[in-house]
Amino acid sequence: MSTKVLTAVGVAAAVGVGVGVMGLSSLSSAADGSRMLYESNIAGITAAGQMMDAVTRVRLDNRDAVLEPDPVKTQVILDDIEVQADAFAAAEQTYLEDTFATPEKKAMVEEASVAFDQFVTLSLTKLGPLGIAADTATWYVVNAQEVRPVAQQVDDLLTQVQTIENGEARQAAADAQAAYETQRTRSVLLLVVGIVAALAIGFLVARGIARSLGRVQVTADALAAGDLTASSGLTTQDELGRMGRSLDTAMAGLRSMMGSVVASAEAVAASSEELSASSAQIS
Repeated sequence: MSTKVLTAVGVAAAVGVGVGVMGLSSLSSAADGSRMLYESNIAGITAAGQMMDAVTRVRLDNRDAVLEPDPVKTQVILDDIEVQADAFAAAEQTYLEDTFATPEKKAMVEEASVAFDQFVTLSLTKLGPLGIAADTATWYVVNAQEVRPVAQQVDDLLTQVQTIENGEARQAAADAQAAYETQRTRSVLLLVVGIVAALAIGFLVARGIARSLGRVQVTADALAAGDLTASSGLTTQDELGRMGRSLDTAMAGLRSMMGSVVASAEAVAASSEELSASSAQIS
C-alpha cells in the first residue's frame, strides 16, 4: 500500500521537478537571449547612434565656424572636429570589436568610416579656412558641392545599419516572446498531464484500499457472527493483502479447531451412549 501511495506522490513530485527544470531552462534561455540582444543589437544601435552624433556635431561645427566672426573662437570650434573624429573612431571600434555584427553590417560601418574621414578632411582643409576667412559665399558653394554629399553618405550608411539593428532587435524580441509562449504551453501541458496522472493513480490506489478494507471488514463481520466459512480472498503483496491472508489463516485455524472440538464432542457422546447401553445390559 505504501508503494502505491508513494507512486502517486512520486508522480506529483516528478511533475514539480519537471516544471522546475523547464522553468530553469527557460530562465537560462531568456538570460542568454537578453545578453545576445544587448551585445548584438542594443550595443550596435548605441554605437551607430554615437557615430551619427559625431557626424552631426561636425556639421554643426562647420556651420558655427562660418557664422562666428571671431577667428580665435572659430579655431576653437574647428578644434572640436578632431574631438568628434576621435569619438567616431571609438564608437566604430566598439561596434566592430564588441558586438556580434554580421560581415554585411561591419562592411557598411567600415565604408561609413572611410567616408567620415573624408568628411573630416574636407571640413578641416576646405570649410575651416573659409570659415576663418569669413568667406560665406564660397563656404556655401563648397559645402553644397563637396562636403554635404559626403556627410550624407555617412548618414545614409549608418541609418541603414541602425535600421538593420532595429529589425534584428525586434525579431529577437519576437523570438523570445515565442519561446516564452512555447515554454509556457509545455509547462501547462506537463502540469495538466501530471495532475491528471497523479489524480488517476491516487483514485486507483484509494479504490483498491477501500475494496481491500471492505473485504477484510466483511470477513471480520462474518467471524463476529460465528460464520467461519468467510474468506477475504486477498492475494496482493501490500499491507492489506497480508492482513487479509492472516485473517483467512486465522479463520481456517478456527474452522479446523472447531472441527476438532465437534469431532471430540461427537466421540464423547458416542462413548457416553455406549456406556449407557452397557450399564443397561448389566442391570
